[in-house]
Amino acid sequence: MKRYKMEHTQNTQITDLLEFDNSISLWQMIPSGKGKALALLRTIVDSIHNSTNGKTPSILVVGEEGKKTHARAFVRALGIESITEVEAALLQPINGLIQFFSSVSEAAYLITNAKWLVPQAKLAVAQIFNEKHFSLYNYVLKAEDEYQVPGIVILTATDASKVPEPIISAVDYVVHIEPYTGEQLLQIIRQRLKYCGLRCRSESVLIEILKQGNGQLKHIMRILRICIAVVLADGRDELLMEDLGNAMKLR
Repeated sequence: MKRYKMEHTQNTQITDLLEFDNSISLWQMIPSGKGKALALLRTIVDSIHNSTNGKTPSILVVGEEGKKTHARAFVRALGIESITEVEAALLQPINGLIQFFSSVSEAAYLITNAKWLVPQAKLAVAQIFNEKHFSLYNYVLKAEDEYQVPGIVILTATDASKVPEPIISAVDYVVHIEPYTGEQLLQIIRQRLKYCGLRCRSESVLIEILKQGNGQLKHIMRILRICIAVVLADGRDELLMEDLGNAMKLR
């Protein structure tokens, strides 16, 4: 289980791409496909800010890539200061559930790979979506204890069909992240380099990174992270083709 402090600073140079998810604005992100996922998340944010009922919706983010980045940017857009994350398989009954959902009311909870939720956790999450609390049986008192969950809960999944039906039925919004096009991936590479304060005057370098990453965002980011380390280790601020070559040797 991980707790992250959400950063709201913009236009700040970073040297580690791992910091990117904790700083990028929902309105600065490169959209995937036709941009439906970002458009929906932005609409949800605006509706929450303009609502007077104080209700926080539940959200399932579905897609091959970019799920956590979208979820974290969404939370940040709501002005929430912290997010607690856990892999679904680690969210075990009783103590695991209680510990995970024991944060403050302004917090957000991110559960990744929802298909791996164990049966009791599935029931608890569905109950949270429906009633903003979950119940666990107290064998000492021989009664159910009720645990309030006032914060926003977000789940991620690669395939919505693998998410338990009770959760699909109870969740307020299902956000589908479409596959990124090649041009969108190139824009993401440029954006990440800019965030790290680095230049790249050769488009062929970016295209080769895209090629070496097989057009998959997670592989591209791993390669780019090594490239950035190679450039910074040499005390420079420009990414060259030879840096990519050295990065691939180190990979």
